[in-house]
Amino acid sequence: FPHTVEFSAVEFEAIKMVEEVLAILGFEIKEFGPQTLIIYGTPSGVMNTGIKEIFDQILEDVRSSDQTRVADKIFSDIAKTVAYRCAVTSRQKLSILEMKNLVEDLFRCQVPGFSPTGRPVFKQISQGELEDYFASK
Repeated sequence: FPHTVEFSAVEFEAIKMVEEVLAILGFEIKEFGPQTLIIYGTPSGVMNTGIKEIFDQILEDVRSSDQTRVADKIFSDIAKTVAYRCAVTSRQKLSILEMKNLVEDLFRCQVPGFSPTGRPVFKQISQGELEDYFASK
């Protein structure tokens, strides 16, 4: 950081329209020229390499929003986008402490059983199901 991102005129206006929502979510941005923003900070967990992709998704969310309730929808959509882009992948190596914190954070969520896209994130299985699984291997 800082990270400079250039936009088309239309994209720049769309980002400016949701600048307050972005600030609430943890983005620190400042205008830098006619169609350029400098990103000084992002929500915790957002990787520096994924900033352009996150803003591309934010722009898609702005374009697809109903203009009558744009602020509420944009806040929700952007929060989901940030959560999705910051998610730990199956290829990512975590320490024991990171794994423990991840599980604790998961169960502090309002709906811990589902991802931001609505897919289940875990499945409870009985002792019998577990034994059957390993017995068949």
